[in-house]
Amino acid sequence: EPGTVTVVGIAGDEIPVSKNMGDKLVPYTLWGELAYQIGGEELYRKVQNAAEMFAAPGKVFLDTVVGGRKVLIMLDELAQSIVSSSAVYCMGVYRSGLPAQKLCMDLRDLKVLALDATDVVDTTHLMGLADHDTCVILFSVAGSNIASRGGAAQREVPAEHTWLVTTNARPRVGKEWGHVIVLPSAAAGFAGQLDDHTVMMAFVELLVQLVRARLEA
Repeated sequence: EPGTVTVVGIAGDEIPVSKNMGDKLVPYTLWGELAYQIGGEELYRKVQNAAEMFAAPGKVFLDTVVGGRKVLIMLDELAQSIVSSSAVYCMGVYRSGLPAQKLCMDLRDLKVLALDATDVVDTTHLMGLADHDTCVILFSVAGSNIASRGGAAQREVPAEHTWLVTTNARPRVGKEWGHVIVLPSAAAGFAGQLDDHTVMMAFVELLVQLVRARLEA
């Protein structure tokens, strides 16, 4: 219906890792699950070749699955990483420090061990303390290299445990991070009347809800 929003919720660790041998359609890739939740079996069959590839699909797939629809996609891979880690380091320099502080405080309320850093010195220090069981999250509106994951890399933190949250579609430090989450940007006209920092704070609220749901499951 006009004006409706399709909400898609995907838990990465609950998607099957191989094709179902029976007749029932069971998506086994992220892209297949996305297509199935948005348009059911009809849409899945329409994009089946691309939906069953583990590589990222192209523009045609995304235009077919998402184009012309209002879709809210919630992936809880970061929530999963937070819950399964021994500690969470929340970092952000200058104004990007606000969402880092907010996430850190909310996680502590949920009894999750979390530390925050909001200046270059503390961020560099925290990076150096990270280990293989730490979830490292950096908030950076610009995606700048004012705080890189170099310290964490030296401590052999797995790339899959490092997350950059930004509103820059082409962050300068993106290649140094295992995961890059690009949020809607006001500068690009995708966030309506919201500024980039407000978008980040809203993201934190949603992330905390996903973490809470996992802890209570």
